[in-house]
Amino acid sequence: MPSSPTPCIAFIITKSEVGGAQRWVLDQIKLLEQHVKCIVITGERGWLSESIQKAQVFIEPALLRRPPTPGGLWRLSRILKQNNVSSLVASSANAGIYARLVRIILPRLYVVYVSHGWSSIYNGGKLETVYTSLERLLARMTHKVLCVSESDLERAMNRIRIAPEKCTLITNAIFPEQKEISQALPRSPWKILFVGRLASPKRPDLLIEAVKLLSSVEVELTIVGDGPQNSLLITENNQRIKWLGEIKGFSDFGSYHIFCLISDSEGLPMSALEACANGTPVLLSEVGGCPELVTTNGLTTPNSAEEISKKIITIINDYSRFSMEARRQAKKYDIREKTQNYLDLYLNQASDQ
Repeated sequence: MPSSPTPCIAFIITKSEVGGAQRWVLDQIKLLEQHVKCIVITGERGWLSESIQKAQVFIEPALLRRPPTPGGLWRLSRILKQNNVSSLVASSANAGIYARLVRIILPRLYVVYVSHGWSSIYNGGKLETVYTSLERLLARMTHKVLCVSESDLERAMNRIRIAPEKCTLITNAIFPEQKEISQALPRSPWKILFVGRLASPKRPDLLIEAVKLLSSVEVELTIVGDGPQNSLLITENNQRIKWLGEIKGFSDFGSYHIFCLISDSEGLPMSALEACANGTPVLLSEVGGCPELVTTNGLTTPNSAEEISKKIITIINDYSRFSMEARRQAKKYDIREKTQNYLDLYLNQASDQ
């Protein structure tokens, strides 16, 4: 009796740049490629497409255009048909629209949309009501909405008003670094790290202002990332602030005392997860899923320079305790523990359709 063909899951994302959603897709491929066939569809070549080693990558530039084009939808449907894709997992807003609309051509396709912070809310501005209404409409064309944090789940059901039976929760996790957690960094200067794309909703500007207020302690802020806000750093003439630009695959969290992510909105940020998995104390904005990562391993903060500077001082003044707790909790964030959760979502539920 012939064996069943290996299921094929396609991950679709608009851009291939360095970013949290792109890192999530890469980790999904690494996690699942021993169990199923995986392909990636993106609108451009970049960090993500270059980082994938085994899975086939398809470039469809139409994903970068708004609104979706009939030609782009047709070419996407051809890729899915030719690879016998049974499940399509979408990880960004524009790709998410394509993923839902392509079901007009492929009605049996199983579609999962992944929320990474609900940009319809944090980028909506005066049009938030319009964008959330669109999200609610698109959710009707989606089999499951995968929320990456409890906060995302709450907003999906209560603010966007997506039907609860459409929503599922699998909190973000990462592959743990195979290196020892540093336990004895010199404490002068105190090294603070920010890693993230320098674009909305990230707020490196607030962190820079907070560091300027820390006149009573010797601190050094290192910013890793690139984007439209890099002009802030190019013009910043302050010896306490180092800008390293974009570093692909950055993992040197253990060389810093505190990881700070200041942002106006987040799902469950991958850079903060990496810091937690490396045993680095964290200071995170009180937004999205960030508070879900903070217990005794760090603090959360309102988005004001004064409050951020106060919280940095609090961590420094009790650093031994925060550092010990951060190291103790480092093993909580292993994505391999969630393999079956993802397979059940992408395959078992798909087989029920």
